[in-house]
Amino acid sequence: MASDQQSDLIILLPSRGLGGAEHYAVTVATHCSLQGWSVSLVAPDPRTLNPIKARLDAAGVTLSQLPRAVRPNRGGRAQALSDGVELAISFAYLRWARPRAAMLVLPRQDITLGTQLAAAAAGIPLTVVFQLAGRVMVQPRLKQRLYAWARSRATWIAVSQQNARALAEGFGCSASEITVVYNGAHFDSRSKDQRSSPRPDGPVLLCVGRLAYQKGLDLLVQALPFVRREFPTVRCLWAGEGELESELRTMIESYGLKEQVTFLGKRTDIPRLLDECDLFVFPSREEGHPFALLEAMGSGAAVVASDAAGIPEIITSEVHGLLHRAGDACDLMDKILIALRDPASMQMMAKGAATRAGAFTEAKMLDETFSILQRGLQAEDVHAP
Repeated sequence: MASDQQSDLIILLPSRGLGGAEHYAVTVATHCSLQGWSVSLVAPDPRTLNPIKARLDAAGVTLSQLPRAVRPNRGGRAQALSDGVELAISFAYLRWARPRAAMLVLPRQDITLGTQLAAAAAGIPLTVVFQLAGRVMVQPRLKQRLYAWARSRATWIAVSQQNARALAEGFGCSASEITVVYNGAHFDSRSKDQRSSPRPDGPVLLCVGRLAYQKGLDLLVQALPFVRREFPTVRCLWAGEGELESELRTMIESYGLKEQVTFLGKRTDIPRLLDECDLFVFPSREEGHPFALLEAMGSGAAVVASDAAGIPEIITSEVHGLLHRAGDACDLMDKILIALRDPASMQMMAKGAATRAGAFTEAKMLDETFSILQRGLQAEDVHAP
């Protein structure tokens, strides 16, 4: 039996938590609904989206639970069986839901083969958005062929040129087969009150993001004792939650940094925190096209970030901020010290960064994404019986 009501678009979000990929999915869902589409957002545990559910409700987006087999698995010997189960359940689900188009928003690149095959077999136009694909993950030859068949009936989107190249190498295809749509942020029209000298009570560093290995916060812990030698009253604020919080707290205590680092948890007042910080620090090991970094640049904050993956497509070092070598705590320390010693130069870079951020707006991202989804619907209409 088919669903009683056909959606124009189903957005499948096979991840738990509330990070950049999830905010992206909600933003796209809301935009498409406001364009007059009927939209369903499907997640493994809809309760994780409760903090932003009001946005979905206001736009008329339906939120429901993703079938268990479509959720990320850990790989290993049961991977082939898991992919097969995912294919069967996803096919049955899509035939029941009967969406005119579907979108997969992926927090990592090595999942949902079964769902992509199911959409292709069901004849449903599919757009796959890879929000994090900075590393090359070479897929087995058989999987490359299966992905190629599914991709021939879908549109793959990467969020940076570097991510597109990494996907192409890992999946054995040409980068020209992957469309690049840069993530974009919504920027507050207020300008940050810039400082040409450190605040009297000491500089404040701000980090925003999940407390996860990918985000490189352990590198900042290693760098801070050396920063403190020159700036004894330096403070660091961390906004975010994650699986490494306990480990990071232990590390901070062992480095004698309990007075320097404050865990803020999940925050909804990031613009205010950006206004109050002296330096935004973003030491990620791997990235797609990070929303948090774009928002910091757009706010007028001075930035020190890693050169991981697609970040150099956003920031030119010593023009829009300072870049350190990804994974290198010593280089991170050097760049933080350079920034704190010369706030006037960082202020000039921050102005350049605010201008640069204007190339990556939420409106532009949504326009380009909506155009791709519209083409999928038009193709579906042409081939409909």
